[in-house]
Amino acid sequence: MTQFKHNANVYIMAWYYIFSLKKFYKNNNLLHKYDEELFKADDILLNAKDLRLNLRMRFLLNKAENLIEIEKRENSNNITNNNIESSIKLEELKHNAVVIHIYGLKEIKELFNNLKRGINSKDVNSYINSINNISEFQESAFSQYKSIIRHFPDAKNRDDLANSNRDKKSEKSGKTVIENSLISIPHSDDHSSNSGLEKDLKRKINLNFLCTYIIFNFAKNQTGNIDIEMNVPVTVIEGVKGVRLLSFSLLLNNTNGYNKFFSEVYGVNFFLSTFAEPVILSTMNNIESTKVFEPVGEYAYDSLNIKSISETFSKYMTNLKYCLNRVNSKSNFEEAFKECMNYLPHKIINYFDTLNIVIIVISVLMVLLVLMIAYITFVPLRISTNEIAVHIFRTFRLISKENFEVIISDYDEKIDSLCENFEIDKEIIDKSSKTSNKKRFIKFLTYSSFAVVILFNSYTIIPTIVIIIMLY
Repeated sequence: MTQFKHNANVYIMAWYYIFSLKKFYKNNNLLHKYDEELFKADDILLNAKDLRLNLRMRFLLNKAENLIEIEKRENSNNITNNNIESSIKLEELKHNAVVIHIYGLKEIKELFNNLKRGINSKDVNSYINSINNISEFQESAFSQYKSIIRHFPDAKNRDDLANSNRDKKSEKSGKTVIENSLISIPHSDDHSSNSGLEKDLKRKINLNFLCTYIIFNFAKNQTGNIDIEMNVPVTVIEGVKGVRLLSFSLLLNNTNGYNKFFSEVYGVNFFLSTFAEPVILSTMNNIESTKVFEPVGEYAYDSLNIKSISETFSKYMTNLKYCLNRVNSKSNFEEAFKECMNYLPHKIINYFDTLNIVIIVISVLMVLLVLMIAYITFVPLRISTNEIAVHIFRTFRLISKENFEVIISDYDEKIDSLCENFEIDKEIIDKSSKTSNKKRFIKFLTYSSFAVVILFNSYTIIPTIVIIIMLY
């Protein structure tokens, strides 16, 4: 445009090009990926107006101005609608906060009336329910305030929210602490995962995952070893058969049979040397074999030596590798490895015996854990709560009865004055009753779950113990 700065047609074409790009990105939800400053081209039209224009250029300029006005009206309507929705939401949150305060004040009034009627320090046990309700209302109020601060950090009232401009964008920062006029509680927008509770939770999850992985990996390795051990006797017999057929093929000068059985013996050798040999050397080293003939001379097989399975297997692998080049298959290896077939069932039975013991121990630990959780949940907490309440309310003995009644009456008047100008809708009352019913239902589920877990663990332990006793 600097080269043709006296040509109004260049400015008009540039504006329409930028406007069409902006429209395309907006229709395809891509406008947020680019800086808005790139699409501000109103100054281009101002430069074009100062130049000499013909009828076509004036028409295009007038149309461009109309498009700009339409876009401004659309943006203004969107901002107004968003502000109205936000103000309605803010009023709803504030209304809920006021309702919570009203219920809390009424609960405090009920507690004061109970205190006024009480004549014995032991009556404090009946006040626990009111104290718990007041604590819950307090937590709900704090939660409501935090929700208001989180959604509307800069809004003080409805008018400010409805008339505010949305030109200022939220600053992206790691941690911002905001003081809101609705409440003087600081609010932090930092949601990092470095809090102590989350670290502890992650540590426990990682520990559980690691233990589970170790247990399953051990079980997988043991299962793989048993699978290999079960295949060893059959594979040894297949190897002996292949060596003998290889010898026959060599004697009969059968080239096709020789190649076939040579490949079979080679496959057996690969399986035994790669997979079976490490397992046998580690798990079957103590089993004795008495079936292997040791050659004394070149063609003599008359001596009998006692060797372990691992030594026999090493001897077998040596002869097998030798037979791949020189056929010699007169040893009695298939009989030697029949000991493995007796070893494996005992090993599997031992595994099941160990598994039964582990199941019983885990079940007993589960029952003890459930009982401990139930004890910690229901007994010490209730005792400590009652003791704390008794000690707290004993301090009221230091106040005379007349002064105490004056204080309570004063608070009653203040609570009535705060509540008299606020009407609670029937829908809110129904919601409160539903919340109380929900709490009772959750309490019932808690007690029922403990009972079901204890019964289930007892049901699984007793039959297992009976079966094991009958087997032994």
